[in-house]
Amino acid sequence: MSGSPDFIEPFKAWKGLRADSEGRLFSPMTTTPWPEGEALVATCERKRHTPPVTSCGCGIYAVKTFEDLHDAGYNWSYWSISDDEKVWVIAKVKLWGRIRPGRIGYRAQFAYPEKVYVPGSKLPLGVLIKRRYGVSVGIIDRFSGRRT
Repeated sequence: MSGSPDFIEPFKAWKGLRADSEGRLFSPMTTTPWPEGEALVATCERKRHTPPVTSCGCGIYAVKTFEDLHDAGYNWSYWSISDDEKVWVIAKVKLWGRIRPGRIGYRAQFAYPEKVYVPGSKLPLGVLIKRRYGVSVGIIDRFSGRRT
């Protein structure tokens, strides 16, 4: 037993993601896109347990508030094309299943984007994300962090 509560109702949290030119979303450290129309499922390289567990750092990470995302070092003022031609975006995500709470956020078993914020200059990319994932899209000012 991991000691992680199993939540049916999703938590709302915030996550920095990357988007490619086709509107596919990626977690920052992965090359596999988030699935469309179904949950992203956390896995562990050890494959001996269902994430997240206390004794391992596995799980889908997200922070509790938008402000926590900024304070944790996600700096939208540097948004641009990343080294692999992906654009940094911010997503409000739903987390559920096994949840490990932390000081500023959560590690979850399942996640899906609820709303994705793109820089104003990338609105066509937002349209692709909306079509692909069926989510709301907003605009974020890359200098102030103000969302619309």
